[in-house]
Amino acid sequence: MRNPLPMPVIPQWLGADNTIDLDALGSLALETFVDVEDLNLADGTLIYPNWRGCGALGDGYDDVDSEVVFENSKLTPYGFPITFSNAELKKLDQGTVFYSFSYELGSGNTRSEESLRRFFYVGKRAGWVPLMSVVQMREGHDLHLDPDGIPEVGTDYTAVIPPYENMRPGDVVMFTWAGYEQNGTSLPPRNFKITLEDKHLGQALEFIITKGWLQFIRNGRVELSYTVTYANSGRPVTQSPMQILKISAPATDKLPAIVIPGVSNYLDPGQYLNGLELSVDNYPAMLAGDSIVVSAIATRFGKNKIITINVDQAMVDRGFFNVFYDYEWLHSNSTVDVNFSYQFSRVGANGSSVSLKVNINKERKLEDYPNVPEATDEGVGSGEISARLAVNGVKVLIPDIVELFASDKTQVRCNQEGQLGYYLGASDGASQRQLALPMSAVAPNVGKSLALYYQVIVDGVDVPLVSPAYTLKIGELLPADINPIVCTQPKTSVNLSKSAVLAAGGAEFTQSKWPYFLQGQLVKVLATANGQTHYLRGTSAVGEAVSESESVGGYVIAKLSSNIVQALAISSELSVRSHISLDGGENYIITEPIELNIVA
Repeated sequence: MRNPLPMPVIPQWLGADNTIDLDALGSLALETFVDVEDLNLADGTLIYPNWRGCGALGDGYDDVDSEVVFENSKLTPYGFPITFSNAELKKLDQGTVFYSFSYELGSGNTRSEESLRRFFYVGKRAGWVPLMSVVQMREGHDLHLDPDGIPEVGTDYTAVIPPYENMRPGDVVMFTWAGYEQNGTSLPPRNFKITLEDKHLGQALEFIITKGWLQFIRNGRVELSYTVTYANSGRPVTQSPMQILKISAPATDKLPAIVIPGVSNYLDPGQYLNGLELSVDNYPAMLAGDSIVVSAIATRFGKNKIITINVDQAMVDRGFFNVFYDYEWLHSNSTVDVNFSYQFSRVGANGSSVSLKVNINKERKLEDYPNVPEATDEGVGSGEISARLAVNGVKVLIPDIVELFASDKTQVRCNQEGQLGYYLGASDGASQRQLALPMSAVAPNVGKSLALYYQVIVDGVDVPLVSPAYTLKIGELLPADINPIVCTQPKTSVNLSKSAVLAAGGAEFTQSKWPYFLQGQLVKVLATANGQTHYLRGTSAVGEAVSESESVGGYVIAKLSSNIVQALAISSELSVRSHISLDGGENYIITEPIELNIVA
């Protein structure tokens, strides 16, 4: 048995002013809990509430003779429930209560020692002196702390103590985390101490709660409290009220997210040179004396900002509260994500809003054209490069004057999506500023002008920033730039023997690879003799695509039927050439022909 027994708790209805609000209670009975941990009570053991009430005029309303039968099945993380009728509370409006309990020892009427007594008021007062703020958990909501509420690996929970009046360097704040398992068994409490320095004055105090601690007390509870020992040792130690949270997921939805007008996921600090003031609608059942902590938590190397608010009646009546962020803080967090949220708390109540994630970044406009170092300057924002020079791709540089951040990703793009010759590619990672159009992107644009852009993807922003379009003309690929087709069976470059063709079963022509040679390009091979044209590859309408094996081999083959050759007169001329398309058949380059003389 613990000595003394802990005082009963009233987690739902006891307010920040240590008062039961009868208006909030309505017609409900008052549910309280007594902690019988470690007592190993058997079902049927009697618990004796000791309720001593005093009405507004001094009338006594005591309940010291009731007996409650203990049942293990009714245990909760708060303890064993004991309820008091609504009528009993109404008699005590504007009065006070001392409340404790004891329990049956063995058989007979022997009782245990009385527990510590809880003192509280009944009915809201016209005026009251607020207690110290209770501890908040940034991730807590509706008196619950979800042990699975933070999915990110390595992320912990944060306990927050709002600042108290007249903080001084040398004050010692001791925060206590007291966990209880589901069956009520207590774990050794964990204490954290901060000795205040100048930097702490007027600021909320934060304590990191390791994620694993919640796993030990899953479906149990935690009791949160703190003490203040003042730098002047002659002053008494101040004890905060206790806040009790269940270690499980809340059943209610979080409060609505903070709204920044005109902002969804991106904020330009340049638009707030005089600072950013936010108006946040009051949460339901706000009470004077509540503590509000508004958190702006920056990712990576950003600067957090914690704003605390003590609710007064004017704020309750007004219907909203304000928070202000100066321009210097906004600008200091350029290029990072900031999560805005708020939490409120009082004894027996708390809530947390949905987090609003905003990328803070000064307005960025890409006003400089990409630089194509190998292109001949053709005026502002335009240039030309020969097809032969561009055959290995085109280097594209982002000018040094363009500001880039480490978190930025860069891309090069030509033309618009859906257009012929469209391409979008990222940097190779070696340098943000060095980009390139590969040969495959240049090929369909040979002989044309393309619109060339660089793009910057800002971390956390879906729509990229896009540079002005640089007009790059790719020179034509001339017939002289492509090796003529050759006759490889029978092998000849002057005379084509009818007998040799007959023996070989036809004539075979080979077109070696050309600049920009790629799988999928369309090729026609035409043979002309005596005014007639024969298609050895493709048709008059469309060429035949270069196959995978042909692209690997580096050549394409076309065959001419022996019957066609046999029908040709001796000393007649046979002309064979290729038509090659780099742009899917929109245009064809007509190569130089091979001219063969027909012989026997």
